[in-house]
Amino acid sequence: MAAHCRMRRKGASVTVESVLFIGGLIASILFFASFYNLAIYQIGNVFATSEREFAGELKSKISMVYLSKQDNVEYIFDTSARTYRLTVDERRLSIKYPTRDAVSVLLSQDVRDADIENSKVICIRKTEGIIELKRGTCMRTCNINDDVCDKGCRLFDVCDPKCKDCEDSDF
Repeated sequence: MAAHCRMRRKGASVTVESVLFIGGLIASILFFASFYNLAIYQIGNVFATSEREFAGELKSKISMVYLSKQDNVEYIFDTSARTYRLTVDERRLSIKYPTRDAVSVLLSQDVRDADIENSKVICIRKTEGIIELKRGTCMRTCNINDDVCDKGCRLFDVCDPKCKDCEDSDF
């Protein structure tokens, strides 16, 4: 009879251990699922903040170029190779992302309509008081009728008379 009781205890202890193991497994799964959701939520907040900062920085650089005293001003804005679609329509700068909501800011400057997608850099150019956004690096404008030495004129083989080295050039 003693052997029969031992078998019961062994069976009971195996059952208890199995229940505890399954309970611990379920508790671990629930814990990691909660942790995973929290981590995904925090990562989403980081990206959303980064996207708002991208729009704010671009707006700030547009203002900086616009407020420059010179007329032919260019600035290259690094986008850090994001996946986006930027549009400017009636002074509203909108940046759309593939998996997130669009970010939109209102510009106070005269900005030409633009449509730029996934460019690593954006050229911000001010010409005659109007801002223009272009995909890629700036080409350097050339205005020989102002009082500024535009070194970019050399790219177009034009001599700007305001440049000191223009007089002895071949073009």
